[in-house]
Amino acid sequence: MNSSTKRSIRPSAWIVGLLLVVTAVATACGTPAAPAMEPTDMPAATAMPDPTATPVTDAMPVPDESGEGVDEMVVVPTVTVMDQELMSNTVAIAEVVSEGAGWLVIHAQADGRPGPILGYTPVADGSNANVMVEIDPTGATETLYAMLHTDGGAMGTWEFPGGPDTPVSVDGMVVTPPFMVTGLPAAAPTPVPPITPSVTVTDQEIVNGTVTVAEVVSDGTGWMVIHADAGGEPGQGVGVSPVADGVNTNVVVEIDLTEATETLYAMLHTDAGGVDTMGMGYDPEDPLRSEGQVMTVPFKVLASNEAAIEDVTVLAASGEAEIEIEDFKFGPSTLTIRVGTTVKWSNKDEAPHTATSDTGVWDSGTLVKGDDFFFTFNEPGVFPYYCIPHGAPGGVGMSATIIVIQ
Repeated sequence: MNSSTKRSIRPSAWIVGLLLVVTAVATACGTPAAPAMEPTDMPAATAMPDPTATPVTDAMPVPDESGEGVDEMVVVPTVTVMDQELMSNTVAIAEVVSEGAGWLVIHAQADGRPGPILGYTPVADGSNANVMVEIDPTGATETLYAMLHTDGGAMGTWEFPGGPDTPVSVDGMVVTPPFMVTGLPAAAPTPVPPITPSVTVTDQEIVNGTVTVAEVVSDGTGWMVIHADAGGEPGQGVGVSPVADGVNTNVVVEIDLTEATETLYAMLHTDAGGVDTMGMGYDPEDPLRSEGQVMTVPFKVLASNEAAIEDVTVLAASGEAEIEIEDFKFGPSTLTIRVGTTVKWSNKDEAPHTATSDTGVWDSGTLVKGDDFFFTFNEPGVFPYYCIPHGAPGGVGMSATIIVIQ
């Protein structure tokens, strides 16, 4: 074989070899079946949070006095109570939440608000369920108040009023819900105070043949009799008018002008059914007596209308009389009493006052609202007095007079 032939054979062999390589590569690039994989350990997946679940958190930090947070729950004091029936003199409070130890106090109602305390019991810090409180049923009202108090002093010792166990407030409001109770004991009948007979009359002008007695308090039906003066004592009757049991105001009595004197006496008589010996409709021998004393008050007949309306004369029926200090006045301004009578001054004003004798016989000292002063008069006479801050001796400013007779 010549050399040219040999050169033609060589390229053919190269091409065949190239084709074999291409075929092998194509076979390798084909998609064979996936071989079975051996199981391997995979890391555990991280759990994802439920988007609707409420996260559980610790207590919200509450700043303390230093400004740093303190993890604690905020306690809001509350009292939960329902209307109920009073059982065994005890009321039940459903729940009391107290910030620290305290007291649950039951108040009666007075003027639409918590009034007198009826009972109390201690409560612990936090929630207290079914708190039972024994109360005084005699003072209970249909509406009661359950008031939360602190235990701010000696632990377990009730110290109020006047002590540290004060009411608890939230946002400026005292924690004291009202509730209604039924089954209260029947109220005892209000005792009727005994009637103290008395006569109140002013110096006055005779008008159309009549005089007027400002007030007559009679224990039973009776008669108001006007007597003429006979040597400084009540004389014959010159007029009469019936009075009813209890308080009678502005009792008008027609009198006999021919028998009237400058001084007259208003005398209270009973209606005892005696003989009308004077033809005046009453028994002149039966005047009303209180503790042995005839109920009679002298008064002056004035010549004109310049009557001293404010100069009221009152004779107390018993051994006691009262003067009220109100609106910067002593009432009555003139009081007639008998020897041995005790006079009580009661200050009804917001301002302080005194009741001080012009001649130094007595001095009440300063009387604030609600204060009383007592003095017994054992000698007859005329005793002017005044208020030191608002009057002066001699009838100046706030002043009055007490007349003491045998």
